Amino acid sequence: MKEPMVITMAREYASGGSEIAQAVADKLGIPLYNKELITLAAKKSGLTEEAIAASENQRSGSLIYSLYMMGNTMPLADQVYILQSNVIKELAANLTVGETNPLLKAQRIFRWINNHFPWASAREYSTIENIPEYVLDNRHGDCGQVSLLFITLCRCSGIPARFQSGFIMHRRAWNLHESAEVYFEGAGWVPVDQSFGIPTFADNPEEKMFFMGGIDSWRMIVNSDYSMPLVPEKKYPRSETVDFQRGEVEWEGGNLYFPQWSYHMDIDYLNY
Repeated sequence: MKEPMVITMAREYASGGSEIAQAVADKLGIPLYNKELITLAAKKSGLTEEAIAASENQRSGSLIYSLYMMGNTMPLADQVYILQSNVIKELAANLTVGETNPLLKAQRIFRWINNHFPWASAREYSTIENIPEYVLDNRHGDCGQVSLLFITLCRCSGIPARFQSGFIMHRRAWNLHESAEVYFEGAGWVPVDQSFGIPTFADNPEEKMFFMGGIDSWRMIVNSDYSMPLVPEKKYPRSETVDFQRGEVEWEGGNLYFPQWSYHMDIDYLNY
């Protein structure tokens, strides 16, 4: 019997080790095990971490089929999948425990992400299977990734939330940018910029929470929500499956990935 291939990678904070591990796993066609989520799922389930890790590469192709064939006996691999999803739900519950006000719930989530997940550049979103879990595992994320973690935790807490993407238009600093919106009864949809977070210069509680319900005027929103359809519809697979401020380009022979084309934006700032 062929010996299984096991590669262990230790990493220091912000070293990019998780991205390297994912690239190696993709190259070799072997599974990558998320240590943090496995540990949390083990604590939640009472199963050992070894049993959970071993089950990851045994997940059935169809949960419904397995349930039908096996009655109430769910395969361990499918139990693990559900448990890892429940880890995020439990995290949301722990962050908002004892609070019923949706605004104060959202502020707790906003503050927690701000305090624990600094901004860092990352791989293209389309290469990441689960972005909120990616942020939790790597302890950092870019603007869209921390926004998607915020959105996920809000939705798990019963707060409607959605993704936004476009551009920040600050003078001499325009760039791609993603943020979020949350819905509060009586107020409607309000903006949240998780990556701008709590300003270091804020002097009072209102200023600290400015980007949790407020936004500056230097924004251009291209779309609301993620993975929205393109018009006209593309014939070939998209370069970016989550976001698309830049748009997409293809020709009759196939898709053109981002390095194969460029775009330019002129901004006129009006002085009154």
